Amino acid sequence: MQFFLRARHWMLFVFLVLPILMQYGPQIFMQTKIQSYVQELQAAQGDVTLSLTRSQIMDYAWIYFAAVAAYLVSDVVKIGWRYTVGMRMYRDRPVGTSMNAGVFTAANIAQAIITLGFVLFALFIFDDLVQFALDMVNENTPQWAEDMEEKDFVAMFVTAVATFFFGGIIYLVAAIIVCIFTAKGLRSVEMNRPMRGSDIFGYVVLLLLPYIGVWILQPKVNRYVETGNMAKEEDLGADIWG
Repeated sequence: MQFFLRARHWMLFVFLVLPILMQYGPQIFMQTKIQSYVQELQAAQGDVTLSLTRSQIMDYAWIYFAAVAAYLVSDVVKIGWRYTVGMRMYRDRPVGTSMNAGVFTAANIAQAIITLGFVLFALFIFDDLVQFALDMVNENTPQWAEDMEEKDFVAMFVTAVATFFFGGIIYLVAAIIVCIFTAKGLRSVEMNRPMRGSDIFGYVVLLLLPYIGVWILQPKVNRYVETGNMAKEEDLGADIWG
């Protein structure tokens, strides 16, 4: 866990943005390959009806699995960073600072479980996604559409949407709890007195937006771990956004 306390802000940022890179980079790559493939067929045969085989899709399956892995790494870093910083600040908090470590730990566990569930789901449905893509491109009626009655499809769709919505709400609430705890610890240790409410609001926002937050908060954490003083001398008492 010392990694999250001593890592530089840019290192954490790289891990956090991996899913974004894996979303747009391979997408552009695939579009380029498909356009090139179609142009070659058109040049050789004239009008072309695009078709795909399972083997052609499987050649690029690594992109899907790499994206899932990148999401997992990013979320592990995000959860691990908030948890490690939060627990370190909890340990060193000023006298009188009220912080519930049990609720904080439970919220982190909830986020980890939901993240793991999403990753397992993404891996579980891979074959179904491949078959769906084949059916759509080759203009075939999906097998499940032939076998499933309309009411069963509606029930399955509603269940899936409700599950994702409920999981998303739990994840968001857990993230807010974690960020409030960590923000209170950070700001209290920085100012060497209990902080709450509007005093920690800015830090809560930065923790909820870690792509921005790591650039502002992680240098403070680094200085605290290395020197025992979180802020630069000229920053003491200054506005947190400065």
